[in-house]
Amino acid sequence: IKQGADSVITIGGVQSNHCRATACAAAKLGLESYLILRQADDKLNDSVDPGLCGNLLINRLVGANLRMVSKSEYVKNGQFKLVSTLADQLTEQGKKPY
Repeated sequence: IKQGADSVITIGGVQSNHCRATACAAAKLGLESYLILRQADDKLNDSVDPGLCGNLLINRLVGANLRMVSKSEYVKNGQFKLVSTLADQLTEQGKKPY
């Protein structure tokens, strides 16, 4: 917030506890949250929603923006590239991600 951020980005597994905690903390502080969530290749396709169970339900209740990635995409690109690509996209939209 001191740096002028209006949003936060983090990455983790589809039921990540730290992603849930980040989304809840961001909501409490009035920041948007963007969660890059890794899911098994066989469970991720355009027609399958990851659902409303566990941490995913809480993430959605607090207004987190979810970006699903396959495990193979995660391995291929790595977390730094995935996060920096999203940060660049948000910056182009006029946001100030942290």
